[in-house]
Amino acid sequence: MASFGLTTAADFLRKLRHERADFVQSECLDPRHALNAVMTGYHLYEWVYPEIAGRTDCPHKDAEAFREAVKAIAGSPIADAGRIANGTKHFKLERIKTGKHKGSFQRNMVEPNAFDVSHLWLERDGHKQRAEEFIDELVQFWERFFEDHSLARYADAVGRSGRQRCGCGEELIDIDNRGEVLTGCIRCNRWWPLAKRPIQLRDEDLHALRLQRGWNE
Repeated sequence: MASFGLTTAADFLRKLRHERADFVQSECLDPRHALNAVMTGYHLYEWVYPEIAGRTDCPHKDAEAFREAVKAIAGSPIADAGRIANGTKHFKLERIKTGKHKGSFQRNMVEPNAFDVSHLWLERDGHKQRAEEFIDELVQFWERFFEDHSLARYADAVGRSGRQRCGCGEELIDIDNRGEVLTGCIRCNRWWPLAKRPIQLRDEDLHALRLQRGWNE
């Protein structure tokens, strides 16, 4: 059954990408967008399990067992995501410490990784990590999991609903490419046909599109 248009694991993975894009658009400072991204990244296991449960190579008896197996994967950020997500629902649960660093520079004026910019952080293994880095870990973890387990990573109409933003923060647009409607990012040159993997436009087509749209290269 659909939940506000979400019907598959690919839909929920798309939601995670959009939550990350919303956080990027906030200059990586909006705690609401950060929390939405982390909660989506954590609860993705509930959407993935039904799609692999019937496979002969799936040893997990239920979604909870699958969740624990996902947490145990080397380098998995899911356990920490769960502590953050559940800590927002239950006041007395053990939580990961989070906070905000007040930097000396505005993020949109300098290279964030080279200057002291304001950012949200969480504490992992005794060290403070920027929230955007953790959210990137969640996206990359699930992207690898979907690919490794032959799960569809792209919904039928990526970008055609909800907040239409690429992972880089650029607004997604619809174009007609020789009779085929594509949705994509003019900055990243990444375009989704219906029910297919993303493609790139040829250099001359991308250049013409950018001129048409008045986009500065």
